[in-house]
Amino acid sequence: MKTTICLALSLALGACTIDAGAADWNAPQDPFPLYGNTYYVGTGGISAVLITSPAGHILIDGGPPGASNQIAEHVRKLGFKVEDIRYILNGHEHFDHAGGIAALQKMSGATVLASPASAAVLRSGQPDERDAQYPGLQAMTPIAKTRAVRDGEVVKLGPLAVTARFTPGHTPGATTWTWRASEGGKTMNIVYGDSVNALAADGRSFSRNPLYPNARADVERSIATVETLDCDVLVSAHPELSDLWEKKARQATLGNAAFVDRDGCRKYAAKARAYLAKTMAAESDTAPSAYLLDDTEVRDVHSQALNRDYQVFVALPESYRSSARRYPVLFVTDAAYGFPVARSIAQRLSKHAGLEEAIVVGLSYAKGDSAVYSRRRDYTPSIPRTQSYASDTPGRAVAFGEAQTYGAFIADEVVPLIGSHYRADMRRKIFVGHSYGSLLGLQILLTRPASFEHYILGSPSLWFDRGVMFDREKAYAQAHKDMTASVFFGIGGLETLAAGKKRSRSEEDADMVADLREFDAALKSHRYPGLATRLEVFADEDHASVFPLVLTHGLRTYLKKAR
Repeated sequence: MKTTICLALSLALGACTIDAGAADWNAPQDPFPLYGNTYYVGTGGISAVLITSPAGHILIDGGPPGASNQIAEHVRKLGFKVEDIRYILNGHEHFDHAGGIAALQKMSGATVLASPASAAVLRSGQPDERDAQYPGLQAMTPIAKTRAVRDGEVVKLGPLAVTARFTPGHTPGATTWTWRASEGGKTMNIVYGDSVNALAADGRSFSRNPLYPNARADVERSIATVETLDCDVLVSAHPELSDLWEKKARQATLGNAAFVDRDGCRKYAAKARAYLAKTMAAESDTAPSAYLLDDTEVRDVHSQALNRDYQVFVALPESYRSSARRYPVLFVTDAAYGFPVARSIAQRLSKHAGLEEAIVVGLSYAKGDSAVYSRRRDYTPSIPRTQSYASDTPGRAVAFGEAQTYGAFIADEVVPLIGSHYRADMRRKIFVGHSYGSLLGLQILLTRPASFEHYILGSPSLWFDRGVMFDREKAYAQAHKDMTASVFFGIGGLETLAAGKKRSRSEEDADMVADLREFDAALKSHRYPGLATRLEVFADEDHASVFPLVLTHGLRTYLKKAR
């Protein structure tokens, strides 16, 4: 019988270390047939399954980093070619199951398929911060050739048909895969059961995770999904959790029929449900409660334009549930910081300054990307022509210049989403940005100004790409006679050039106050009938401190007095 791995220990004892588990994850294991054209090619601690056909093969999971050569050798030992693998399917986006996929994809040239949440992690190589196990998760080599699949989508390859069954909860992107295999005139339903256990890293809560508030509901739904699958042969992502080694021991006498267990999925679900109950009891007794912002919601959004996954955070006014009216709506960039700040300021201005209430929408960074990587790429209008930057994400080249497409994503996908799900007054949309976020706002203003009625833009990075936005402002003026929008500009009085330095269009020599005055003056000089701008400089504030003041004064400008 195989050595019990880290996860199994955590199920029994509640704790273990990653290092202790890693050795067992890579334990050697000869490959063997499971049923028909389906083979086990994983390690002694982590499952990987090969489904074969004359048209090419499908591999499910790639084990931990370092397991790729062992899995490839298993494929060859069975008489198949790694180069004939056309698709690699991912169960979930943890490094112990996906860490070896990049190397196997490179060997085979296969396309990697995964749920949208998993695909985002695989493309970036960075763990999902929403994951309850996040602090203990390792980065992986990014995989560019990755495509997201839909729940219920059937992956077809010649005679093969493998169905994706989303089973989130253990991770946001967890996916169980099902197909059929035949031998000896009998056809069996095969299930690759992804993990459905409710686990959290030390210091984090599974059920009270503010970044993944639906984790418990998701895992309960996923357990029910697995429980009701047509299931004759089950291979779980961690093989011992579906009693694979006990069944393997009977293969010598029973043949592949040893793996047939029509109650396998129900037993697997029962174990997961029992562990969920244990987790809930433990967190109820010992875990501190997370602080949750009242009247807030989180929605996952897959951008069709960008083929990336994002979230929108929505804060509803206190009167929303008890009224039928529509509310002005703020769209706030850099949501990790900007959303809670904007929510709190909007609420205080309503309660204590008599301003009308508003819906606040926070625009997250792309899932799987760091804040620096995501905002550099999504908020900037061009690729810098002279300045050079280092990537903050190992294995990924630095990216810039996608503000045009990201702005279209906001206007064409996020805004309609909010309009269709909430009582938002879509005639009073307010864009809020700061720094690079304001650069994005200017890009929208100069390309699709009517996307928002009002813009609150703090400390825009007008030095970016040698002042490219000044060039774009001139180009707009040459092509247009009007600009229908109102803009509130704000900046800190300390965002000036140090004494003795010569001003230039570069980050290190920029006078951001002078730049903004110059840009505002250029807009005013055209006397657009539909444009109104206002600029305020806040004394004794710098780039880091000014945003709350810019937002407060901007909201006082654009929100009406309610009383």
